[in-house]
Amino acid sequence: MFALAWVPFLGCFLLLLFAREQGEMLVLLAILGPVGNDIGGYIAGVLFGKHPMAPRISPKKSWEGFIGSLLLGTAAVTAVGTLALDLPVWTGLIIGAVLVVVSTCGDLAQSLLKRDLGIKDMGHLLPGHGECWTGSTRSFSPPPPPTSCWRYCCHELP
Repeated sequence: MFALAWVPFLGCFLLLLFAREQGEMLVLLAILGPVGNDIGGYIAGVLFGKHPMAPRISPKKSWEGFIGSLLLGTAAVTAVGTLALDLPVWTGLIIGAVLVVVSTCGDLAQSLLKRDLGIKDMGHLLPGHGECWTGSTRSFSPPPPPTSCWRYCCHELP
């Protein structure tokens, strides 16, 4: 039941972002961050990964991959933020870093859930992006923190 509610519930945050001024670019920012996170982590992990992050939960996830995720994910968010939304660079760096950390924690949580359900690895469909479930939900899990960071960094507190 929890898995059925996951995507619609977290997808609502994308709708909240979309309803704001420049909403299309905010949604793009919320989606490109996790995509950059995945690609950066996959490339750095494959090329340099030697130190496992959480071997019992996700044996292939490494600290070197996390650094790659942090670099590319934050760069993607900062690029969209500065070029499309006219944000200061520091805002993109903060939102990007938060998004990467949340994406990585979400990925580990999903890996733990998959292991608990006995589904070990289905990442052969999209290398570096996990299976379709993880890939689709990863785009939905980060929007709550960027929404909060956006409001804080741009002084739009209630």
